[in-house]
Amino acid sequence: MKRIRFLLFSFYIFGITNSVSAKLDENSYWYGYAKGYLSSTCYNYQKGFLSYSRAKKSFENIFSLVDDLISDLEYRNSLFSIADSPQNKKCQQLMP
Repeated sequence: MKRIRFLLFSFYIFGITNSVSAKLDENSYWYGYAKGYLSSTCYNYQKGFLSYSRAKKSFENIFSLVDDLISDLEYRNSLFSIADSPQNKKCQQLMP
């Protein structure tokens, strides 16, 4: 009987931790997605593969999603400062 209680308790604890980490993983997933999207857009814009209007629209679209999908303030601040890095200086004009 003790083993069954221990086993049930273990599943219960795992279930709680899993739901908490799932929320954290959701934030980091969307952060990675947005950062990759912005970096790729910025790179392609700097190389001349994207027009200014297309790149600007891409930045606006992804930042509109950031408000809804990323609740972690540190991740959000990191995304909003993506154009501050030296390799992305040309992309400051794309920021909404």
